[in-house]
Amino acid sequence: MSTESSQFQCKYPSCDKSYSSKYNLRRHIESNHSKVKRFRCRICGKYLSSKQNLQEHLYTHTQAKPYVCRELHCGKTFRQSSQLSNHKKLHQELNLMFRQQNEFKDFKLTQYYKQFTREPSEYPNNLAEEIIFLPDLSGPQILVCLPCLAQLKLD
Repeated sequence: MSTESSQFQCKYPSCDKSYSSKYNLRRHIESNHSKVKRFRCRICGKYLSSKQNLQEHLYTHTQAKPYVCRELHCGKTFRQSSQLSNHKKLHQELNLMFRQQNEFKDFKLTQYYKQFTREPSEYPNNLAEEIIFLPDLSGPQILVCLPCLAQLKLD
């Protein structure tokens, strides 16, 4: 939890975490920086640094995956809350990329119309949904029209 109102800063090198209470800072230090591991797994005997880490470790023995992604049409499950958090970041990045691409597509549609023989009135009203980006990290992006498979390189 790094916020502007946080006043308790972690002093460990390369750690920029800060917290609003000493208790939360202490929990962070115990679970992330301390070599002391006081919580023992009753199944395999492994010691862990926090109750939450122990609980998530127990899921490895039961194969339970209690952390569920609530994103529409996803439902992927995870054993650890950190795995779910990382997964959610992927959804956020993809959603942002999708929004940016749609804005870019709307801007480039006029150029797209000019590249092909059909008149703009002959294209469906939802043309933006019919055009996809082909990711090309080494060069310009490519728009592809799904109905006719025509391609347009964008500068």
